[in-house]
Amino acid sequence: MKRIAMIGNCQIEAMAGLYQRFVSTKTGDVVDYIRSYEDLSDDDCTAIQQADVIVEQLFDLKQKVDIANIDASAPRVYVPFVTAGFLWPFAGSPHPRNPSRPDLLAGPYGGEASDSYLNRLVLAGVDPDEAVDQYLRLDVAKHTNLDRLYELVIDRQRSRDSASEFDNVTEIERYFRVEPIFLSPYHPNARIACHLADQLFQRLGVDRADIDRMRRGTTITPFPKGELPIHPSVARHFGLEFVSPDRRYRFMNEGSFTFEQFARRYMKLEWNEPLEEGLSLSRRGELDAAAERLTEALAIGPKSAAAHHGLCHVLMQQGQLDRAINEALSAVLLEPDDVAYRVSLGHVLQKANALDEAEHQLRAAVALAPNEPHYYMVLAHHLRHCQRTGEAIALLRQALEIDPYLPNTYIELAHFLEANGNPSEAEATLRQGLTQVAKGQDIRDCLVQLLARQNRQDEILPPGPVAVAKPENVAQSRPDVASPPRLPTPDLQPAPAVEEASPRGADGWARIGHRALERGDLTAAEHAFRQSIELDPMFVHSYGRLGYILTETGRHVEAIAARQRAIDIDPSNPHWHMQLGHGLMSAGEWVAAEKAMRTAITMAPRIASFHIDLSHALSRAGRLDDAIAAARQGIAMEPANPHFNAHFDDLLRQMNMLGVNETASQAQRGISDTAAE
Repeated sequence: MKRIAMIGNCQIEAMAGLYQRFVSTKTGDVVDYIRSYEDLSDDDCTAIQQADVIVEQLFDLKQKVDIANIDASAPRVYVPFVTAGFLWPFAGSPHPRNPSRPDLLAGPYGGEASDSYLNRLVLAGVDPDEAVDQYLRLDVAKHTNLDRLYELVIDRQRSRDSASEFDNVTEIERYFRVEPIFLSPYHPNARIACHLADQLFQRLGVDRADIDRMRRGTTITPFPKGELPIHPSVARHFGLEFVSPDRRYRFMNEGSFTFEQFARRYMKLEWNEPLEEGLSLSRRGELDAAAERLTEALAIGPKSAAAHHGLCHVLMQQGQLDRAINEALSAVLLEPDDVAYRVSLGHVLQKANALDEAEHQLRAAVALAPNEPHYYMVLAHHLRHCQRTGEAIALLRQALEIDPYLPNTYIELAHFLEANGNPSEAEATLRQGLTQVAKGQDIRDCLVQLLARQNRQDEILPPGPVAVAKPENVAQSRPDVASPPRLPTPDLQPAPAVEEASPRGADGWARIGHRALERGDLTAAEHAFRQSIELDPMFVHSYGRLGYILTETGRHVEAIAARQRAIDIDPSNPHWHMQLGHGLMSAGEWVAAEKAMRTAITMAPRIASFHIDLSHALSRAGRLDDAIAAARQGIAMEPANPHFNAHFDDLLRQMNMLGVNETASQAQRGISDTAAE
């Protein structure tokens, strides 16, 4: 295991995400990403000093970060900055009136979505329609020497490549005319991103098999999916085969537009602000306001699949399943190749008990992303919900064949096997996971619990990875939180020794239950808490503990009932609502789980772990953007919490892997889409 400090702009951040996703899960390597366009923090300096390898991006111009004075003796690997800026000769300067919003720091027309030619016309006060007509008539090659610009960009790229012993020029020259290898000047598409990562990983000593796995698993660029349109005369000059007269380009979450439409909107500073605001409100759980703004957004841009998708999630949480299905279907019809939209349609159909239709959509998602294990797991959960556990187990085994280094796959497979009456296979699966996954503490914890349920808690296991102690009120790092959040407990004083044999009252049995839980004896603990409830049916704490035990032993219906009973007794306590959310999440009831967790958050918005727990639930439901938004809330309250940050980084790795819009993650990290990148 080694520590790697990676220093650079968004391109290096993408490389760090790919490394964490495809290499660190196997090796345990720790990657620290450091922004080259910001001042170094104390944590950044420490990461550089402790690094075994420093990866530094190579630019033509000096960056803000200066590590020359930091005492770091680690070997350096230099990665060249890559660009195809010759395709966008007027890019780089944000719109002169570009607005910024809390959840859209770069604004709609930042550096990667800008045009300096149009900027001059905006500042000159030229009529927008007249400006666009003028721009469309412009022969850019007569205004700017495109061939010379191409030579300069390629020569500088070749120089950076040579200095770092990379070769990106050959790939750029070979493909830039036949496919969109860049979405904007500094955001490569999947081909160049994988090519760059391939070369970097080789220099870091990564096995060829893992590099190939990275290439197979990265079919969508790890960069934001927004595109900057290419001027038609530039496309003609370079003979770009992929730019037809009616070529459309994706703009944020609003859909796609032709070059002319983009230019006209740019001149008028048009953008669907209600859409971005509505998505933000949805992430924060303000459902009524989100529904209002998203409905307004659809009136402005009815062809925004993201708006339909966002409204679907709001309606699901409000219990309006028929409308939610219509919105999810609209999103899929607009963008049938978007895997996330297929998954959402599958979820809402499942909730409406249209199980066959749900399965069809989830299988379509797997077909669209056959090298992505996450979607096999989503489909497996659906099949288990349909009492087809054998088929679900087969799908999870397929997911492990695709990527044998993801701990959650081993944990989920073990749960399915045990529930299907195969505890020995579940044990074997977890033991296999311990041999494959470098950071397997969660797998080891799951194995300990499995053995405890078999009264084998005294067995000695192989030493597990060193885990940082988990402070109270911190959610576990894996989605299906193994331990419940710390709950308000009655003031239980240590019981006298004779009470163990003959306890008195509900609180005495509760003490015995706690002792049984501490030694992993779930059977004895369940008996004790049931005795406690029998003696005092209003002893709320015992319902909470019983709910946890029932969830751990796979009796989800009983677990949910026990946790609901705790709410009935003490409805003002947010912890019981959060516990109900955990039980519903374990049962695969995503919408109900989210509702219960958001209720808890509404009651106690300053409990940071509540937001992280919600993030886990949203992640397991396939809603990564919403999961990131929830995680942001928790991190804002406890920014130094290592478990919160580990969970957030895991979400970012999944976003890089799945190709989801990254607006939320950029806002969390404070990334501004400017020329500094």
